[in-house]
Amino acid sequence: QQVARYDRRLNWLGILTHATPLLGLLGTVAGLVGAFHQIELKGGQVQPGDLASGIWSALLTTVCGLTIALPCLAAYHLLQSVAGRAALQMQWVASQLDEWLSGANVSREETGDPEATSSQRSAV
Repeated sequence: QQVARYDRRLNWLGILTHATPLLGLLGTVAGLVGAFHQIELKGGQVQPGDLASGIWSALLTTVCGLTIALPCLAAYHLLQSVAGRAALQMQWVASQLDEWLSGANVSREETGDPEATSSQRSAV
């Protein structure tokens, strides 16, 4: 259950990591569309200042998308590694418990006493 909970939460971080560069790209395209629209409105007689707004917003959205995505990418892989190690530890503990319980059942069968405890078994 714990591993499934980690996976669900990591999925959200993964989605954010993958979506933010795309949102930045969308903003870049929208900014460039705005810049080219200015060229069309001015009939090709544009000054650099006429294009600056569209280009500025295009670059800003790219920077914002990457600024969010890069730390999220690092965090995603770090947390995925931590979750993987936790899952391995849980599997190890479960296998140790299973071995211990299997050994206890074998000892009970050997003594013929289903209620035998470890102290009673060692006295036998």
